[in-house]
Amino acid sequence: MAVSPSDPNVLVLGTSNGLDRSGDGGRTWQPTGPKSINATSVVQLGSSIFVGGARLAPGASPVVGKGSGRVASGGAAVLAVSTDNGKLWRELHPRGLPNVSVQALAVDPAHSTALYVLLTTGGLYRSTDGARSFELMSSKLGEPPWTLAITKNGDFVAGDMNGGPYLSTNGKTWQKTAFTDSSGGHMVMEYAVQPTDARRVLMSSYGVEMSTDGGKTWHVALKSTVMFGPVAWAANTPSVAYAVGFDGSVWRSADGGKSWTIAKAAPTTTGAESSGAKAGSTTGGNTTASAPAGAGAGAGADGAAGAAGDCPAGQSIPQGDMFAGDGDMDNVGNGSDGDGCI
Repeated sequence: MAVSPSDPNVLVLGTSNGLDRSGDGGRTWQPTGPKSINATSVVQLGSSIFVGGARLAPGASPVVGKGSGRVASGGAAVLAVSTDNGKLWRELHPRGLPNVSVQALAVDPAHSTALYVLLTTGGLYRSTDGARSFELMSSKLGEPPWTLAITKNGDFVAGDMNGGPYLSTNGKTWQKTAFTDSSGGHMVMEYAVQPTDARRVLMSSYGVEMSTDGGKTWHVALKSTVMFGPVAWAANTPSVAYAVGFDGSVWRSADGGKSWTIAKAAPTTTGAESSGAKAGSTTGGNTTASAPAGAGAGAGADGAAGAAGDCPAGQSIPQGDMFAGDGDMDNVGNGSDGDGCI
């Protein structure tokens, strides 16, 4: 997910069915950008928003197992850019970048033109000319290729759903950092680095974690038993951040990730509010999000698949990087698709 470089209420969300755009801080969404793609990563770089992913065969799962981890499914690479806050998009075919599924994109806070592309093969590439060409940085990341970000002094943070977070100074050698999620595992979904302070990093897992030392240590920012995926900071309002739960909820922080309010409650089949929606805003990492019954996501690490959520057209969070209804991440893809809602 990325926030517009000029409007903190405009969000662009990558899903396994393409891109969706919100102009009201995540309350409503409309499709945008390239169609029928698995949009694995969206980043903001300067005045542009980039999306990476792949075109999948019909019926293919967007996530597959690879070794001890998971990656996006294989397919023809997709890299596209928007220069008008996510309304219109242009597909790119840069020199030097193999035609392999894009797993993650990353930007360097210290270099306004640097765009990194992590492929599902583990290869790491960098462009410094607006994604017209790329050079190989590392043929093998060294850690399972899932998500990647760049922090202060050009250091890297990476992680995946099984192995937890890692740190690196060069993208080749890695050091595991201590982290246990609320289920007792080590799930890492995505990172977001604050534009004005690269030591301040958000990491989605079960809820959202915060680091204030560039990923060396982590503490709870948004407590939850719900899996969270997309997270992003607003470049022109760096105290504002967003996070999206796999129950379809959208959360917003206006104080640098210290406290969170719910921008869009999780959809339910009964019409009842989630406890997170009722809770509103608390501070000090005690903000709590929880999935209502039927929201389309299991409420625990090993929960049973939730029932398909009720998502009115134009007023829902589209399906995200995974599947709705999968409360057991050991069996990705076995849950209900939730009519396209996460």
